[in-house]
Amino acid sequence: MNWRAMLFGLLLTFALFGCSGLPATPKAAPPEQPQAVQSADKPSAVSTPPAVPAVQPTWTYDAPGVRTPLERTGPEIILNSYQGGSNAWLFLDARGQATAPSFSLGGRQAGGLRHGRWQGSVTPDFSRILVQTGETEYKVIDRTGQTLWHGQLRQGKTGSDLYLLPDGKTLLTTVTNENGDGISTVATDLSDRVLWKLEGNQAGDLLYASDKELILGNYDAVWRMGLDGKGRKDLPVGGLKDDGWVISADGSAIASRNKQGGKLFDADGRLLAQLPAGETVELSSDGQRVLVSLGKGGYTMLDRQGRELWRLSFPAELSAHALSPDGTRFLGVSRSKPDESLLATLYDRTGKPVWQSKLAPIPDFPKAQVEAAIDAENRLAYVIA
Repeated sequence: MNWRAMLFGLLLTFALFGCSGLPATPKAAPPEQPQAVQSADKPSAVSTPPAVPAVQPTWTYDAPGVRTPLERTGPEIILNSYQGGSNAWLFLDARGQATAPSFSLGGRQAGGLRHGRWQGSVTPDFSRILVQTGETEYKVIDRTGQTLWHGQLRQGKTGSDLYLLPDGKTLLTTVTNENGDGISTVATDLSDRVLWKLEGNQAGDLLYASDKELILGNYDAVWRMGLDGKGRKDLPVGGLKDDGWVISADGSAIASRNKQGGKLFDADGRLLAQLPAGETVELSSDGQRVLVSLGKGGYTMLDRQGRELWRLSFPAELSAHALSPDGTRFLGVSRSKPDESLLATLYDRTGKPVWQSKLAPIPDFPKAQVEAAIDAENRLAYVIA
């Protein structure tokens, strides 16, 4: 694939809060700031915010076609792109240097959950990657693109998303039974040998996985269970009737979302807080902070009891945003008029801006896919455009 022919894919990397690479004496730039409302214990509505330090990227990486960083594990940043029917993978260190040869291959990346350090299609250390090459065909590859195993699921008629669990040896999928009279959740090893199977109202979609447990759900119930398919414990949160469900990386908090509002539960399904109506809900990795996108450029950060910590109202919807794993950093990327450039702004745990960076205009900006991320160690922020 000719990556240079792709339109988008410039990775811009910024240091956070005085880490190496931040300018020693940043220049002040007139901010294009939203209004920030502080928490009740520190009421200080901002009407005319002060100038915000302007920073330049610590480094950039020109790799057209690359999208959001999947994860930063140890010293590495792992990037993935799906363009033109092919997956591409890049491995970079914290300075933007390649740590392994990039490779591309056909098929689609299987799975799609994002819970902490597990992507649903890769092991936590990124040593094994699951690629679904057809409706039931798959292969497991290593970080160099070499095939470790390839096979075809024979359990069921059709398959939904196929997941590689954190052990790197177990596949999980929900399938329609051969006779079409129901669904089954099936766990197999890489040779398609059935390890366990759930049928009927005992089957459900995978919501969360760790090296110790799974969380599954269907329309009627949500439950925790062991990796062996046993020890089911129903959670009193109702079934998957709401529009969206999010689980913190450590499994300590569960959030639901619908048009009327959402709910926040603890690990045992006890109700912690009612959430405002919003378009999306995100949780910090420890479940202590909840970010709700209110729509029309509005964002609010809540604590575990539902108390508002800060609120930001942008003039228009952000092109991209990112929440740090611990919930104490918020990166907003907005469109700057009239020159169609991008403005990246980092906010601290109180909703106050820390720095800004104005990025060059992007060709065909309305069609561009802009992504943002903050690494797992709270050291670097990324913008991809």
